[in-house]
Amino acid sequence: MPTFEVLGVVVDPLAIIVAGVAYEVLGFLWYGPFFGKKWSALTGKKMEPSKKRPLDMIFGFVVAMFLATGLNSILQFAQQVSELQPVMNVLISSGMIAGTTTFIVYAEEYLWEERDLKLLLINWGHQFANYIVMGAVLALFVL
Repeated sequence: MPTFEVLGVVVDPLAIIVAGVAYEVLGFLWYGPFFGKKWSALTGKKMEPSKKRPLDMIFGFVVAMFLATGLNSILQFAQQVSELQPVMNVLISSGMIAGTTTFIVYAEEYLWEERDLKLLLINWGHQFANYIVMGAVLALFVL
């Protein structure tokens, strides 16, 4: 699949799609075999199929591709302004994103909705792991 450039950022549609799929797979594992029972107990939600689920998954995949596109830009910019190896770039960029914006959103839910600290760690950990997995996929394609 051909790549193209937007504002100095190389966009590889295949990389974005693969990163989106990786996001969905990690979510399935994270909220399934890894932490599904604990998450279900903490939220009171049952892990059962619903008729709405396919639409939710499509929307989630679209969101994941937007996230991958933004992460792609951040990783390439960081690579241009630093002499870091791509692996360190992915780890540092992922840590900065997950440690700032993502953590703040989940911490506010934790505080204002009086949620359990374990739920905060499960949800935030999922996003942090997503940034690393998606960043690794993107690094393989474009860094």
